[in-house]
Amino acid sequence: MIHPFPGGAEAQAQLAQKQKELVAKLPGGDIPRLQRGQPNATLVRYEGKANGGAEGQEASLCTTCKALYQNKRWFFDEKLAKKLAGTDKVKEVICPTCRKIKDHYYEGVLTLSGPFFQERQEEILTLLKNEAGKVAGRSVQDRIISITPEGDDKLVVETTTEKLAQALGKAVYRAYKGELDIRWSEMNKFVRVYWRR
Repeated sequence: MIHPFPGGAEAQAQLAQKQKELVAKLPGGDIPRLQRGQPNATLVRYEGKANGGAEGQEASLCTTCKALYQNKRWFFDEKLAKKLAGTDKVKEVICPTCRKIKDHYYEGVLTLSGPFFQERQEEILTLLKNEAGKVAGRSVQDRIISITPEGDDKLVVETTTEKLAQALGKAVYRAYKGELDIRWSEMNKFVRVYWRR
């Protein structure tokens, strides 16, 4: 029988033992992990309570929006962010969403237009900001990148995710009816949403 590991079972056992020894030498016995989107940036182990009292988890803090990364997800916790900011218990980084905003990398575009929109522009803009605020409270990734007027009767809203552009378009449609057209790209990673009335 041919063993799937080069050098056979004995070589595999030796390698596993060597890995255990190397891990044991690390502080806290943990394997340092790279944060997604942050080449060569390791996450730091801290001994605090966050997100339901989980202890000894890796954590990062976004220096821009103050979102925390723990248990493989980003979330907002204002009190904990203030407590941990500037300490050695977290690694200060820029979260993927803030990097998208900085690089102006948008995955959704909402275009609002029409004579009704022109009359109620301020009211609809307030609705968009409120809806985006609700979504941002649930999800760190969903944010508005820019709101750009194009002429008197057209507004273009760029979002960090396709889901937010779709949610904003649907919110305006629920409130004011009109025509809603949602166009996905072939790979479903980019969406253009058009609302007109």
